Amino acid sequence: MTAQRNVLFLIADDWSRIAGCYGNSVVHTPRIDSFARQSATFDQAFCTSPSCAVSRACILTGYHSHTHGQYGHCHGIHGFSTHPHITSTPSSLKEHGYATACIGKKHVEPPSVYPFDFEPQVDARNGVELARAARDFWAANPDQPFYMHVGFFDPHRAGRGFGNERPYPDVPATPYRPDDVVVPPYLPDVPDVRADLAEYSTDLFRSATWTAVRRDAIPAMGERPIRHLLVRAPEELYDLEADPTESVNRIDDPHLREVAAQMRTQLYQFRRDTADPWLEVDFQEGRIDRLEPR
Repeated sequence: MTAQRNVLFLIADDWSRIAGCYGNSVVHTPRIDSFARQSATFDQAFCTSPSCAVSRACILTGYHSHTHGQYGHCHGIHGFSTHPHITSTPSSLKEHGYATACIGKKHVEPPSVYPFDFEPQVDARNGVELARAARDFWAANPDQPFYMHVGFFDPHRAGRGFGNERPYPDVPATPYRPDDVVVPPYLPDVPDVRADLAEYSTDLFRSATWTAVRRDAIPAMGERPIRHLLVRAPEELYDLEADPTESVNRIDDPHLREVAAQMRTQLYQFRRDTADPWLEVDFQEGRIDRLEPR
């Protein structure tokens, strides 16, 4: 019988591919780079949702949001939560004898769907504090297989900036200069953006980047026109090899008509098979001719 494997899942908040292992020569990520050299590193990934709680629910359940039901944030006035009948990674592994821990940011509800055994109160911006909590969990569960979910709050924005205005015990500061940062092709290379990236590397209306775009009437976010970000097309199709920043929507390209039709059919089938309630909107707006029962 195969021995049960331990699982360590690390997730950072709002972290893009800004690391040495992804070709950034300025930002210092030695441990991530070391891990990448021993691992499979992905060049392309697709986000299930550009929202924190929704994405985490997708990761922990294996379902898209129209199936698991957590369409938005669970804190404060938002009040979204995962359907009570949904199973999750911690609930499934607990049934098979695993000890489970969530250290740092969790941001999914309810506890009955995500029943972690160990959820210490820690500062999720302090990596040293997270590591100490991990050691406590391992010390308390030396003989059980484990699933450990570690949620770093960095580099998510704080109420002001990125939380770099205060020190973190035992965590050395690594400041960056705006002149030195690498501006990715999907952002405008202007001073406010560089300052924002410098703060980001040390750790959208509050964003200094977005403020600069609005104030200075910058027409494009890097290679993408601002209007395409504010008003998205109902359908989009990109050549990710020739156009990795997704700046030219080729959905109406006559040479790709068959490709678009095939992908449209596959997407509709997936949404139908997973009982996507938002198909009703596509039907009402004329994007599909009929609603077929599942």
